[in-house]
Amino acid sequence: MPTVTQQRITTEALSSLDEVVDRLEQLHRKGYRSLGKWNLAQTCEHLSDWMGYMIDGYPRAPLPISMMLWAMRVTIGRSMLRKILTTGKMPTGGPTMPQTVHAADGLDDETSLQRFREMVKRFQSHTGAYCDSPLFGSFSAEQGTALQLVHCTHHLNFLQPQ
Repeated sequence: MPTVTQQRITTEALSSLDEVVDRLEQLHRKGYRSLGKWNLAQTCEHLSDWMGYMIDGYPRAPLPISMMLWAMRVTIGRSMLRKILTTGKMPTGGPTMPQTVHAADGLDDETSLQRFREMVKRFQSHTGAYCDSPLFGSFSAEQGTALQLVHCTHHLNFLQPQ
């Protein structure tokens, strides 16, 4: 039997955050099948969190993890970012910050989708510098948007339209 990673569909890279919103709204309206561990609401919450971190700042990681992230940032972080932006792909199955993994209990698709819509508007209207990533360092506006699109595409690959 194929693993979840092998089962997931591959969505063409999304070209704008508005297209991401449209795709999520379509999944909400028409239904979807989750090929991963998260439903639509959990995915929207996770994506909203990461988009917000670029504007508001990243949560402080515990000291051992902070040290590991710093070491990666000063050695391979920039090359990892270039690879993600060049290939349009993020690694599957890697860890993420526990704060961005939301339990399905108490979440509903419409509320989480609305939070995502609002975060996209906020992200698109942001004119200041982005906060430095603990792993990648600083971003240009173009890189920040491109990274968000890759991240959104990555997670939408696990929500198959009905």
